Amino acid sequence: MDLKDYQDKAWSFAIDTAKNPRYVSAGLIAEVGEFYDIEAKYVRDGGDVVELERKAKKELGDILWFVAAKASINGWNLQEIAEGNISKLQARRDFGTIQGSGDDR
Repeated sequence: MDLKDYQDKAWSFAIDTAKNPRYVSAGLIAEVGEFYDIEAKYVRDGGDVVELERKAKKELGDILWFVAAKASINGWNLQEIAEGNISKLQARRDFGTIQGSGDDR
């Protein structure tokens, strides 16, 4: 499955309230927080690394859903976004600017 297929399938699960741009933005932030909460608790309490990975992958899936939803709301193609990101990273590596700050390097 490519990212455009994922985006279309993921969006098919969006209920009406999930199509609100503010909800999607807040939900994305919340899911990133949940992802890092899992890691923080693992660092604090220890535990089974397999269980940590299982939980982290589920949260990454939720993050991916919200990223795809944000793209869908804006009429953007997630596949094209991903390809553009790889092109940007390749150019940065080619120009020796993979490290550093600023978007236009």
